[in-house]
Amino acid sequence: MSSFAVVSIALCVCLALVQRTPVDAANILAVQSIAGESHWNVMLAVLWALTDRGHSVTVFTPFADGDRPGYTEVDVSEEAVMFLAMDATFLMENFGSMRKTIPSMLDYTITSCNIIYGHRLMADILNGKAAAPKFDLVVTEPLVSECAGYAATVLRVPTVYVVSFPIVTYLERPLTGHVPNPTSAGHVLSVLGFPKTFTERFANVALTWYAKLQRRLTDPRPFDALDLVKLSVIFTNAHFITEPARPLMLDVVQIGGIHLTRPEPIPKGSAKGVVEIRRPYERQTEELHPKVKLFISHRGISGVYEAVDAGVPVLGFPIYNDQPRNIDNLVDSGMAISMDLLSVTKEKFLNAILENKLLTMKVEYQKNAKIASERFKDRFMPPAESVIYWTEYVLCHKGAPHVRAGAAPTNGAVGVNDSRDAGVGKGTKDIINKNNK
Repeated sequence: MSSFAVVSIALCVCLALVQRTPVDAANILAVQSIAGESHWNVMLAVLWALTDRGHSVTVFTPFADGDRPGYTEVDVSEEAVMFLAMDATFLMENFGSMRKTIPSMLDYTITSCNIIYGHRLMADILNGKAAAPKFDLVVTEPLVSECAGYAATVLRVPTVYVVSFPIVTYLERPLTGHVPNPTSAGHVLSVLGFPKTFTERFANVALTWYAKLQRRLTDPRPFDALDLVKLSVIFTNAHFITEPARPLMLDVVQIGGIHLTRPEPIPKGSAKGVVEIRRPYERQTEELHPKVKLFISHRGISGVYEAVDAGVPVLGFPIYNDQPRNIDNLVDSGMAISMDLLSVTKEKFLNAILENKLLTMKVEYQKNAKIASERFKDRFMPPAESVIYWTEYVLCHKGAPHVRAGAAPTNGAVGVNDSRDAGVGKGTKDIINKNNK
């Protein structure tokens, strides 16, 4: 090989090593509006992916755990309404009923928004105080209300949503412009992941319209009256291996499993295997250990990806919200059994494990779990890299309005004069201008 070729190769390698992000390092404001640890695990994984890339993040969170380079936390735990160590019966009574779920979640979301937006530092940021940091992007999570997007509206910057549920049927149209077909796409609050019979499809249609009506009839709040900034991208805690096939808009990016990390060692004396039992709202950030043979849990979606990633069958006790449909999808895939927490007996519990042979290696449940795991891991891009790519795409293309449904076709121009004006409507501009006088 000639000396010229050697020098050329060395130069290319050096350039690759020092190459920076395709956009300048951004200053990102994150708002964790939901004080649920399973929600925070997904958000934290997204934020750490961005800081590892070289971006700076300031996050308002009730789960402050310490700063690190490029990552600053603002603790709001004293004011937040925490979802920790709650009794399962309380959750089922207050959130398990369709009549109560939407209003309860809406009230909780708006209460959380009021707490965060009433924080002194957040007020300084939104009022443009000279000492307050300036931001290029807002990352936040909606639950039922879009109040989480208020900061991006006032700051006139693009916004990215992180959704810890696999889908948010009741917000899908206002967020994406798309209406899922209720005869084939199970509602997030349904007990079924995929309606099969006419009766099931009819019930899912009724549920979809009932949830929509409930949300409309709820008393409007100040946040909901604003013409909020239109989001750029939604990162959803989903993966097609656990979700029935359905249409998705371009601005919906699946990042299911982003929260998984390497497991801690299992204590000695467990050579034959371990049954892991997970309680609701217990931290879900680790992959299951290879010695785990069965996963018993309430079937939150983060726990679903732990089991799928490990290729382990599941015994699920769903409590509320998306959990019944999550376990139903695993049952349909042949790797899980679902049981009712309030009616289960010792005999039924043992029968599910022993008679159905959930712990036997050479039977259907184990085989199907391994197949699901292989498909789940076969990705063209890890979820953290998807987060980096799409976040930087939004930053580079002034909010990327062309990926949203209904955006006018463009020839390289996005129709936005300033990235800080991206997606901000007239009503919001009037409010901002009034506050700045």
